[in-house]
Amino acid sequence: MVGFSKVTNYIFDSLRGSDPSTHQRPPSEMADFLSDAIPGLKINQQEEPGFEVITRIDLGERPIVQRREPVSLEEWTKNIDSEGRILNVDNMKQMIFRGGLSHVLRKQAWKFLLGYFPWDSTKEERTQLQKQKT
Repeated sequence: MVGFSKVTNYIFDSLRGSDPSTHQRPPSEMADFLSDAIPGLKINQQEEPGFEVITRIDLGERPIVQRREPVSLEEWTKNIDSEGRILNVDNMKQMIFRGGLSHVLRKQAWKFLLGYFPWDSTKEERTQLQKQKT
């Protein structure tokens, strides 16, 4: 596998038009640079010449994440005004991020999340936009 990796790296470098022997820094210099840049990183250079094996990096403790129930159709409709605009976009995005979407709401909400519909559009504007895009 190591041989295959060296061959593919050589081919990629050749296709890019660069000579790896003239543009690479020595492995010890790169190891020192990475160790200084990333605290807790340990690099073992003894395995194979030309390759570094990253053996450990300390990411710290995982943060505790508070999940909520998925946004329901009822919550969605409460946050829409009479013309069909989302009232508090940032709050809606946070609710979706923290809990996801109920199954019945996904088809409608993902059009906003993916930028297909602007968050501040009215129902009439979305209908026109849908016709235009179709």
